[in-house]
Amino acid sequence: MDRPDALARLSDHLIVCNVNEKVGTLVQEVRASAAPGAVVLIVQDASLWQAHPEWHPPHDAGELFTVEGSPSDPAVLERAGVARARAAVILADPRRGELADAHTALIALAIEAHNPRVHTLVDLVRSQNADLLTHTVVDDVVCAAAVTERLLVQSLVTPWLKNVFKNLCSTRPGSGKLFLLAPPPALCGESFRELTRRTLAGDHPWVLCGVVRKEAATLDDVLCPLELDRPLDRDDRLVVVSSAGAPTLELLVGATP
Repeated sequence: MDRPDALARLSDHLIVCNVNEKVGTLVQEVRASAAPGAVVLIVQDASLWQAHPEWHPPHDAGELFTVEGSPSDPAVLERAGVARARAAVILADPRRGELADAHTALIALAIEAHNPRVHTLVDLVRSQNADLLTHTVVDDVVCAAAVTERLLVQSLVTPWLKNVFKNLCSTRPGSGKLFLLAPPPALCGESFRELTRRTLAGDHPWVLCGVVRKEAATLDDVLCPLELDRPLDRDDRLVVVSSAGAPTLELLVGATP
């Protein structure tokens, strides 16, 4: 529920705009992550929310608040504490059908106008609209349809691969997680090949998978070509899989394979 006094004290929290069939799982995964924090749901339609109890997060979902109203309304965003939030996820409004992406974009722009420091993540219905949002101030764009299409093809080529992706996308304890990490200053200039050797020799609980180079223009350029012996730059990012929390890459400094 909307508790004005408690909401006014919130900071570094997550705001979820719009409710749909994804919100229950989203809140559970956030609560299971290493840094859960409070979650504020902006419910765009109280009758829609009440009509779908299966969407509701469990009662033990931690510090959870709801605010009713349009997520594009500045007054509603203020009640949700957008000025003090760390991130905002904008889900598609199921009432708007094919026009949901346009409204999602308006909400993201309203949030960025209110607080440019907040990390905005939008969930699109149509993959064709993703490129349009890359030219705005929105930080991240996810389209479930596009991911599903690629996963279907990959699962045809490699059966059961979906189970690997399901595990990597979970925040629950013990599951493998993907991290995108900047190399520590002392490791800049080292090669991916050398850091892989040190990781294996040190028996560390993570695996180096690839590098996002600073000049990568699209996601398709992220891991290919890998360029094993190219020195790492401070603006590069290492792609790491770990089942023991965020890797401490500083342990690789000065290590001898």
